Amino acid sequence: MGHASTPRTEETVHVAYIYTRRIPLEDADTQQVLSTVDALAGRGLAVDLIVPWGLTAMLRGRADFEAAVRSFYGVEQGFVIRPLYTVEPSRFEAERPAHGLLASLLLARRYDLVHTRSRATVLLCAQLGIPVVFESYRLLHRDHPLLARLLSAVASRPAFMGVITHSEQAAASIRQAGIPASKVEVVHNGYDPRKFEPRLDQAEARRALGLAVEGKRVVYTGNVNPDKGIGCILDLAAARPEVGFSIVGGKRDELSALQEDVRARGLTNVSCPGFVQAAALTPYLYAADILIIPPTAGPLQVSGRTVLPLKVFSYLAAGRAILAPSTPDVQEVLVDGENARLVTPDDPQAALAGLDGLLGDQALCARLGAGALETAAALTWSARAERIEGLYRRWMP
Repeated sequence: MGHASTPRTEETVHVAYIYTRRIPLEDADTQQVLSTVDALAGRGLAVDLIVPWGLTAMLRGRADFEAAVRSFYGVEQGFVIRPLYTVEPSRFEAERPAHGLLASLLLARRYDLVHTRSRATVLLCAQLGIPVVFESYRLLHRDHPLLARLLSAVASRPAFMGVITHSEQAAASIRQAGIPASKVEVVHNGYDPRKFEPRLDQAEARRALGLAVEGKRVVYTGNVNPDKGIGCILDLAAARPEVGFSIVGGKRDELSALQEDVRARGLTNVSCPGFVQAAALTPYLYAADILIIPPTAGPLQVSGRTVLPLKVFSYLAAGRAILAPSTPDVQEVLVDGENARLVTPDDPQAALAGLDGLLGDQALCARLGAGALETAAALTWSARAERIEGLYRRWMP
């Protein structure tokens, strides 16, 4: 039974987080959703995560499914996973709008508000008078102009509570679409301090992972498809064969393509261990001298699907030096010389100079790592949930 059956009080907000993707998945956006829901529940909100359930999930059984999801994402607060019984979610996800519409029609009215990343859900709930908060990471005005116009058309409705974005870049795009500024808020993502305990020194982390204790190491975590700029990291690895590089993450087909690229380039200094669940990822961060975001603007300017990547927050929490491109989204959180070394994107010489500057200056790395930890202190998932709860209460009709 979900939280929706709990007696309502003035103090408790009952939230339906409608998510139209199947879980668990390796993608960062699923980690973001589960972390958000977990943190909201940790603040005492009554949260049901509504997700599509096909035959596979039904056969697995609800208790086993919930346990697997919580283990996969490393979440443990008291939210409920509420099934939307529907067709089997497919790899291509063409059915996602239908899932959003069904959840809105069948389940949404049981709650004080709906929180969603589903376009179909936010549009239908606003039309039906169901209080709804839309969360978006996309540059909607540029990349999804039709959706931007539709959102603008319903933004004046009382049920359209507002839009939460994770970056000023996304917020500016949404305001450009005509959404009132009073209904658009930037709430940066975060990290879970529990996943960073116990804190390991570099040698301890490397021994735990079976990595050489000696020598310099650069670590990347996250998606490894070509749109993410992984080729830029391989170029750096080719230029500095004496430095170890770990590229951690990737779906099976993308990982295979990456490993083939590494072999074709003859990069014996690059390891690709594949996808690692959230609870086991932190040692890779602690094992690094340098944590890297591919020094390219491609993910932001070309694909538009990576705006202020989630890894920024876990990198900060690890307290290691960060090498990243000086793109507008990244610069919302990372400051060159304070908590990171930022380089001109898509400039191979600048990227190599930035890397060499960190590799050759241990004191600089220590200073940037300390700055990263200082920045991270205010960027937990719990702090984010506190801000979101405040928005709920401010926006509720």
